[in-house]
Amino acid sequence: MTQIEIAKTQTSQEEKLLESKMHGTDIYIDLDDSRDGNEEMTPYVILMTMAAACGGFLFGYDTGVVSGAMLKIQSELDLTNVQEEVVVSSTIAAAVLSAAFGGKFSQKYGRRPVLLFAAFTFSLGAFVLGFAQNYQSLVFGRLIVGLGIGLASLTSPVYIAEAAPIHLRGKLLTLNTLLITCGQFVAGMIDGILSEKEGGWRWMLGLSGIPAVLMGLAFIFLPESPRWLFYNGNLVKAENVLKKIRGKSDVSDEIEDISKAKNKDDSQNYGVKDLVKDKPVIKALMLGCGLQAVNQLVGINTVMYYSATIYS
Repeated sequence: MTQIEIAKTQTSQEEKLLESKMHGTDIYIDLDDSRDGNEEMTPYVILMTMAAACGGFLFGYDTGVVSGAMLKIQSELDLTNVQEEVVVSSTIAAAVLSAAFGGKFSQKYGRRPVLLFAAFTFSLGAFVLGFAQNYQSLVFGRLIVGLGIGLASLTSPVYIAEAAPIHLRGKLLTLNTLLITCGQFVAGMIDGILSEKEGGWRWMLGLSGIPAVLMGLAFIFLPESPRWLFYNGNLVKAENVLKKIRGKSDVSDEIEDISKAKNKDDSQNYGVKDLVKDKPVIKALMLGCGLQAVNQLVGINTVMYYSATIYS
């Protein structure tokens, strides 16, 4: 590309940015996407994505498996209706709590440590549930699992997005959502297979420890998100991680993009007051939260958690 062509491209980009600001947005449109499409899917990116998406699978499995397990648990431990509801809902309550603080932990300590801790909580919760002897230990195990769900559901998509090449980011992010539903499907199949087995509910709840351990083992060897490293001043390490996961020695373009994004974030000082004043962001927030609210209010969770009880 000649100097004249470069100048034209920069001028065109500045015009697009100016036009977006005039319409009340602040979105940078990069017209030169030629380098993005040349990045291939490397085995390292696949491994990082699959390891993080294990959190999505465990989210789906641990929320779905309780439906079939509760039939056996209720009869074996002689639970009341209120106790049964506490066992089911305690996981969601713990997930809400851990998700509320998970973002700050992820920002301060990194995506990898948070996902490692999530894998540990999933494993510990599966162990406690597999050997639960009474109502109290059952609730305790479900609370531990809920902590893992909250952390993984928040951090896994961020880790995948920051590790993925730009042109593959959307596709790889859908894998996390896909594995949530796969986890729910597998949980239903496991419930059916073990429904007639003596003490089968212990296996139903405890088997989630297998993918949790695999997830933890993977993150022992996988690197931190390169974007998080760069944002926290580890520039050399961020560049080395990018070279490893991209499978090439020159990642200067991507480093430059991350640097621009960081400089923009540092200069904006964007707070809650700015969020309220930003109409495009408010519209997007209302749409996203509205869809989530409708998703919950239709009662699908009730069907998912109590479907086996409803049909029994």
